[in-house]
Amino acid sequence: MAGIVTEKPSKPLDLMDLHPNGSETGNVPLKHGLSVNIAGLRIEPLPSPNSDDKNMSKQHTYTSLRLIRPFTFWRTCLHGIPETEWHPSIHNALAASATISLIDRQQFKGVWPNTDIYSRGIFIGAESYWIGDMIRLLPQSTPANMPDTIPTLVMQIRNIVTSFRNLRPEPDNRSVTGDACDSISITLQGSVYTLDSNKKYSSGESIPAELQRADMRNYDRDGYHWRPLSGGNHIDEDNLFAADFPAVISRLYDHEALRSWFPALLSPSPPQLLTLGTDSTLAARSHAAETDERIIGPESTTEETKSWLWSGCRAEALDLATVNGLA
Repeated sequence: MAGIVTEKPSKPLDLMDLHPNGSETGNVPLKHGLSVNIAGLRIEPLPSPNSDDKNMSKQHTYTSLRLIRPFTFWRTCLHGIPETEWHPSIHNALAASATISLIDRQQFKGVWPNTDIYSRGIFIGAESYWIGDMIRLLPQSTPANMPDTIPTLVMQIRNIVTSFRNLRPEPDNRSVTGDACDSISITLQGSVYTLDSNKKYSSGESIPAELQRADMRNYDRDGYHWRPLSGGNHIDEDNLFAADFPAVISRLYDHEALRSWFPALLSPSPPQLLTLGTDSTLAARSHAAETDERIIGPESTTEETKSWLWSGCRAEALDLATVNGLA
């Protein structure tokens, strides 16, 4: 089943909740001693964005964290299962995989006729990303002078920016909605790191373990070390880089979480670990661009709307009237 988390447990979660032996029954975490409807997560199946029938979203189940996987890995999770046996919500989630929506727009900057809007977060497909999060970027998002074989890059998000260029007033000359402009783009800006030791692409100086984020440390092994990306498409004196939103694969998952989810698939090579789920993510987006009727409809005339659905909020992106029973 594919669904959205509509309620968190009443107790904090940690990595121990991922382990198979973390519960007696498979549902009740030992450390909490609580029933799954208190210590688990509430999941609502995702209805089809192409149908007015939303009854599926009125259903729900409670489950433990160890039984949940990011949709990034849908192909791996469904490996060996005939498509005819998939839960209908899987196809619904695939159809909604090319949606984006911003979270908490908080700042405007610009000089007419250009402006930038800064947001605290963004939904891209199945995942949300917030300022400070560490995310994985497609190799294609690297500067043009860098080969496609460079290991996947990671970025710590500093800014999420929606840019409007050459805005024009609405016909009443009294308002500006953003609908009339030459271009709109959404970029994620931040510090970028690579495991590639080639000094042409990195600073050459590895980051000491004690200065690394916890979610980076276990990738720093077997002769691979994190280095700041240098040169290329940095945008300011702080060596921040900008990546268009389609370049985002997923968040950087904790190495311990990956070991728990897919113990048989882990490669000894950290760069290969960073590519897990990339093919699934791209396949889901391609599927959505061909099946989401809101994208392929007659009103979709620009290159952006042919590939992505830009929505005002998450509920609109998923075509939901209610989430967790609330409008």
